[in-house]
Amino acid sequence: MRDLMILDFKCHGDPRMFGKGETFDAYPYFNKRTAHFFERHMSGEQVKAGRVNLSDFEETVLERY
Repeated sequence: MRDLMILDFKCHGDPRMFGKGETFDAYPYFNKRTAHFFERHMSGEQVKAGRVNLSDFEETVLERY
């Protein structure tokens, strides 16, 4: 399965397969209200995002990165 995924990514020119994964981090983000949502949420900030509901979150942290 992993090999199929890698082959598919390479065939579609996914930058992560060619050492250019930072490309995805460089895309401009248009909504400053929810920019860096994950990092802000993990630091304890309650970020209001229309696409995220309180029920989407685990009650306890499962794993820290």
